[in-house]
Order: sequence, then C-alpha cells, then structure tokens
Amino acid sequence: MAPILRSTSLFALIVCQISLIFLFASTLPISSGSESEDSYTITGRVRIPASTVIGHAAKFSNIKVILNGGQHVTFLRPDGYFTFHKVPAGTHLIEVYAMGYFFSPVRVDVSARHRGKVQATLTETRRSLTELVLEPLRAEQYYEMREPFSVMSIVKSPMGLMVGFMVVVVFLMPKLMENIDPEEMKSAQEQMRSQGVPSLTSLIDLEENSTSKFLKRSNIGFTKLMESLPTTVSAKSDRRGRPSKSQNTSKPSLILAFFSCLAWLYVAGRLWQDAQYRAALNTVLKKNYDQRPKVLTVEDKLVVLGCKDLERRIVETEMELAQAKSQGYLKNQKSVSSSGKKMLAVIGVYTGFGSHLKRNKFRGSWMPRDDALKKLEERGVVIRFVIGRSANRGDSLDRKIDEENRATKDFLILENHEEAQEELPKKVKFFYSAAVQNWDAEFYVKVDDNVDLDLEGMIGLLESRRGQDGAYIGCMKSGDVITEEGSQWYEPEWWKFGDDKSYFRHATGSLVILSKNLAQYVNINSGLLKTYAFDDTTIGSWMIGVQATYIDDNRLCCSSTRQEKVCSMA
Repeated sequence: MAPILRSTSLFALIVCQISLIFLFASTLPISSGSESEDSYTITGRVRIPASTVIGHAAKFSNIKVILNGGQHVTFLRPDGYFTFHKVPAGTHLIEVYAMGYFFSPVRVDVSARHRGKVQATLTETRRSLTELVLEPLRAEQYYEMREPFSVMSIVKSPMGLMVGFMVVVVFLMPKLMENIDPEEMKSAQEQMRSQGVPSLTSLIDLEENSTSKFLKRSNIGFTKLMESLPTTVSAKSDRRGRPSKSQNTSKPSLILAFFSCLAWLYVAGRLWQDAQYRAALNTVLKKNYDQRPKVLTVEDKLVVLGCKDLERRIVETEMELAQAKSQGYLKNQKSVSSSGKKMLAVIGVYTGFGSHLKRNKFRGSWMPRDDALKKLEERGVVIRFVIGRSANRGDSLDRKIDEENRATKDFLILENHEEAQEELPKKVKFFYSAAVQNWDAEFYVKVDDNVDLDLEGMIGLLESRRGQDGAYIGCMKSGDVITEEGSQWYEPEWWKFGDDKSYFRHATGSLVILSKNLAQYVNINSGLLKTYAFDDTTIGSWMIGVQATYIDDNRLCCSSTRQEKVCSMA
C-alpha cells in the first residue's frame, strides 16, 4: 500500500510542476529582464495558426529569427520560443523567416530609463503587442491555379482556328470546285502557265529529282498550292480527258500540304502557349510585387519607423500641452517648501543691484526675517526678493547678491534673466515660471520694490479667495497709449492698440496676483508670450487670451487714500 501512495504523490507532484511550467510560459513577458546594467534579454514566441497552415506545417527548427538585419540570429526551440541575449537599450528590428509564410517585421523599443520595460509594434499594421507573439500575416503563393478545361479555349486558340481552316480547305473546297466550268478552269490554268506560275505537277517532279531543292522552295510551293487547286479539281471532274499520272500526283500533294499545315500548327501552338506563360508570369510578378513590401535596409526601416513614432509622440505631446493650457496642469512639478504642503501664496518683491538699503528697510518693517520668516512659511506664505543676474556673469554685483542670499536666505535669483531696466517686462515671465517650479501655492503675487505691505491684511484677502481658479486680482485700470517717442510712458508698439490708442483693462503693476492655473499657463507658454514696454500691460495682454476672472479689489490700490487697503507706496 505504501508504494502505491508514494507513486500517487509523485505523479501529483509531476502534474503540478508541469502546470506551473505552462502557466509561466503563458504569462511570459516580452522581456525577461536585464542581464547587466547595459544589456537586456528579449524573449518571444512564433505561432502559426492552424487556419494558415499550407501543406506540411513548417518545422520550428527551420524558422529563423533575425535581430537588426543579422546582428543576432537564432532559431526557434521546439516549443516555438526564441531568446536574444545581451541586447542593448534602444530601438531594434525583429524579422522572422519561414518557408511559405510572410511575417511582419516587429519594432522593439528597449527602455533604458525604465529598466526592463520593452514595447513592441508590428510595422505592417502599426499594432502594439502586449506580448511578443508573432503570427504570419499570410501564406505565400508560389503557384498559380490552373484553369479548368474549356472547349472554347481550344476553339479560340490559333491551333484550333488553323485546324478548322485546313478542314475547310481539304474537304469542302473540292466539292465547291466541282461546279466550275471545265473550259473556264482550263483557260485559267493556261493563263497561269503563260505567266510563269509552276503547277503542282512540276513541283512533284522537282521533288523526285532533288529533295533538297524542294525543301528550300517549300514555302513558295505551298503559297502557290491554293492557286493550283483548280487543276486537281478539274482532274476529278473530267477524269476521261486527264492522264493517269495527274490523278496519282493529286493525293500526295494533298497529304504533303496537310502535314506541312500540321507542322505550322505545332509551331504556332507553341508560340501561343509561350505567350500565355509570359502573360501569366507577368501577372504573378505584378501581384507579388504589389503584395510584398519594398526592399529596405534595416537602417531605412528604423528611420521610417522612428519618424512615424516621433510624429505620434509629437501629436501626443501637443494634446498634453493643450490639456495643460486649459487646466493649468504641469507635469513633474517639484515642491521645495520646508513642510512639503501646499502653500497659500508666494510673494515676490522686485529688487535690483542698487537696492540694498530698501531691502534692509523692508526686513526691518513688514517683511519678517530669520526665524520669523520660517514661521511665516509654516503658515503657508513664502516671501522672496526677486532679482536676475548681471550682464557680466559672475562680477561683483552677482557676488554681492550671492553673499547676501547666503546670509538672509530670502532671495529668488532668476538665473536666465538679465537684470536691466529695458528687460523689466520679461522679468515677470521668469518670476512666475520660477515660482511655479519651486513652490506649489494657491496664489502668486508680484510686488514692486516701492510698496509696503500689510502682511496680515494680504493673507486675509488671499484666504477669502482660496479655491478660486483663473483669478486675476489687482487694482484694475485703463488709459491712453503714449505714442510720443521720448515720453516717460512711451509704447513703441502703440499701433497695435487700435485707432483709439487706449490700453485694455489691466491690473496696476505695483501689485498683481495670479491664481495657480494662470501662473502655470505663463510658465508653460513663457517662450511664446509677447512682452510690451511695461510689465502691467504685458500681464494684461496675456490674460485677454485665457479664461481669466478679472477681480478689481480697491484694497490693492496702493496709491489711493482709502483706509482699508493692504498696501501703500513706500
């Protein structure tokens, strides 16, 4: 009993192992992993469905799989799987060669950024593969199907037409010639002799004397045979008046003519068959040429596929960009805030290289410093002085700013912006882009260096607007465009503002607030946004083309005499 139980358990164990093997094989991924840091293993399978099998099924051992036009060549295992080892990251081309079948080349992308990620695409159908299982697109056609037998094909052929003509000549013409008047026949024959046309009797005599000469003139003899037929018919109608030699020579002439016609029929038939074969071959060649893909090198195929893939990626990127523009969405956004939470506001105070005293004044009045600045950031408000770089990178101006920043840690330095008066309208683009990329906040506030803030009042104002998308907040105004060159507020592109020469409504440049999605819009499109002579009209022009909500808040009019305001001119 014990041996029986032992054998039963052993059999069950074997069955479980086989089941696990098949389960693993059915879920085999495109890539089995990486062999080293710079090489990978690509595993796939070739499967020929039963519906496409022609004749004897192709043996897996005879099917060849080629990588990149011959850089790596492998044959299938008995189970239909193949493996390429030590494949570098990049784009590769896999081709399968099997007798009697046509496989679509497969493009395989091995990602170096995401290790082990492999993406495969059929080049003929542009269909992506979740698993590298290759099936033939179609079976090759090497032979043309023979047409069934048809009587009309024989009748229409040159051979059939000539046989019919000979039957008419040999059997029907003599009967038709019996009704011809013998005297007219005799006169016709004499006329032919007088013209020097040889008769059939003379041709037979020449044949008896010299066979070789007759063969050379056989073509002429047959041509004149039709004209000498009345002699034969006359001999049949008037046998009493004809000698016996003429009667004996008529039959050999007919037999000779019949066999010569058969020879011509054979030659014409062969030529006709050859013409049919040529037409059939041309049809097959044209059909195969249309079906088979053009012969391209591996480099050409990869270039074409790369262009198509690049075009697809461009379309996808454009769609993502359009979505980002509409939703204010920014991928891979990083947050460097100390707490890592979403901030309420990022306040950027404009400053310059010669404004050291103003900065110290702000630090001693409304702007916190050191530990107080960190506590303010814990409440969700970031304050930074915003400045660019000197025209002479690394000079004393830049070094002084760097030293001051190391001491106070309250600067936002715009590395790509040149700090100059004529570059001031462009500074706002760099500020919003840098602020969005460094902090995730509800609002982004731009403040001039001649403005004192009521910080608690500003925080309360922003808290009341929290969650409001597309908010463009400020002290709204409008005015005439100055066209006189040399004036303080001269606008070089005044002609773009219409015949009335009036600015559109925009927030005063001393203090401008943008919500998160509007600031992200500026960041995404900073390379395309147009700037004018002044930063306030520049921001206003950007807001015209988006779904922005204009909020005119009198508390942000810093130059007004209103008591309930959050800013004032310094």
